[in-house]
Amino acid sequence: MGYREDLEESNRSDKDPLAQLVCVAVVVATYWYAYSDKGREIIFNSTEYESSEIDWCEDNYAWSPHVVEWWNSLSSVPMIFVAHKMRRLVRKGPSLIRPSSFLIPFSFLLIGLGSTYFHATLSAAGQILDEMPINLTNFYAITGLRSKSKLVSIFGNRWTNILRSDYFALTFVVVVPVASILVPMISHVLCVLSFPVTTYFVLSGYFNLTPEQQKYLKPCYHGAIFGMWGAGACWLLDKLGCEQMHMIQEWTGGHMPQFHAMWHLLVFWGAWHTGCLLFAIMAYEENIPKHKWGFVAFFPGEQRWFLPKVADWFATRMPGNLQFRMLEDLDGVAIKW
Repeated sequence: MGYREDLEESNRSDKDPLAQLVCVAVVVATYWYAYSDKGREIIFNSTEYESSEIDWCEDNYAWSPHVVEWWNSLSSVPMIFVAHKMRRLVRKGPSLIRPSSFLIPFSFLLIGLGSTYFHATLSAAGQILDEMPINLTNFYAITGLRSKSKLVSIFGNRWTNILRSDYFALTFVVVVPVASILVPMISHVLCVLSFPVTTYFVLSGYFNLTPEQQKYLKPCYHGAIFGMWGAGACWLLDKLGCEQMHMIQEWTGGHMPQFHAMWHLLVFWGAWHTGCLLFAIMAYEENIPKHKWGFVAFFPGEQRWFLPKVADWFATRMPGNLQFRMLEDLDGVAIKW
């Protein structure tokens, strides 16, 4: 059996008929209620401006009569660029270990588009389009990128098989958005709670590596942690300190700190490094052979890739970020398995 077959076999999930039946029941119940008169009314009204129960600290319609929160909308756009960079990174190697890893850049794209729409309208539908991709990204980071053996040690064999199954993922995708439109706080609570859980899985994966591997990934680890911590602090300041922010606005003659916009920029930066770090942890946990898979990284300082010309090219464009490439043979053709 080849290495790729070994990898697929070690990550195969066993079917659970009872869990499948429960998932089908949840889907039927959710859409039965959504099709009722009350459910259809809620869904129809969810696209109206300011139909969401959430309103951030930024003054509404301050810059445009068509955009509720100008700076929060504008600061969401860079996530589209992050999604593009993540797509290129995934294509260079992680997709060979997990074909489903393309879900990460796709979710990043949806986050950027959904967040822009949400803050422009503050609609309930926009809230779901913003938070659902975040929930999906965190769900996949927890269940899809860690090796099955590591998940079994945390959840046990049966729950690991359920969480990694296609029917559970499909149920999550088709139920959570509809249920969240019917009860918007479902999505918001899931979004808030998923961050500490994902953080735990990132930290546990990193600290389970060898000291040598941790040292190699430390710059990326620091980018992920400080980005997320800084973003979390900005989110809390905007959420809990809005009154103080308006006092600062009065003192400065109309200039208010846009902490939620800063949250967007920092969380996008942290998400990039977190994604890179999770891909690295995934490859280490799956024991990808060195002749099949190569980590190459450029960090400011004396560290260089084994391909100096490539390192010099990236040095001026993407300093401090972990990158991946397939090892190349003497003819310059990427080795495939």
